[in-house]
Amino acid sequence: MKVSGLLTQKPETAAPQVGARSRFTWSQQTAKSGKAWTKVKNAKNGEGSLCEVTSVRKTDHVDSYGNVSFNVEFETIAEQGQPAGAPSQGDNRSARIERQHSQEMALRLVTLDPDWANAKLDLKKLRWFIDWFQKDIGRMPEAEPKPEPKPEPAGEYYDGEQYEPNPLDSETGVFPSEDMEF
Repeated sequence: MKVSGLLTQKPETAAPQVGARSRFTWSQQTAKSGKAWTKVKNAKNGEGSLCEVTSVRKTDHVDSYGNVSFNVEFETIAEQGQPAGAPSQGDNRSARIERQHSQEMALRLVTLDPDWANAKLDLKKLRWFIDWFQKDIGRMPEAEPKPEPKPEPAGEYYDGEQYEPNPLDSETGVFPSEDMEF
């Protein structure tokens, strides 16, 4: 998997070199302008993915801590027992933390409203809320969320995909409706 992003590091740390193999972690960030960018970090012991640097360009930017930055491109390298581009331990940990956060927010939401807390909330309904919060993590704060597509009234399919209705809408009448915002 090919990745390009911004690597920021202490000035005394050796600059990345084309052809060198290093361990990196990376994550998607959103700038104040709303533009997405990739933050790259030198991995700590045992974390990150083994990568080969394919391009390095030093930037003129020095942050308030004195750190220097580089625009880097690299390709992940397959390690024993792991395909190239597979998530590293750090990536898996991040995904687990995001899921745990989504679970916590879903539980908090359903306990805030007494009507929801007293309704028969089964695991399927709770998972719908958890999944909603999980999807919400990836949305950019400045961007308007896209409206969910409405099913065609004549069938169970729309846009070539099977429609899976929100299991909470029709059963109790107290769960999310089309005009409800979170």
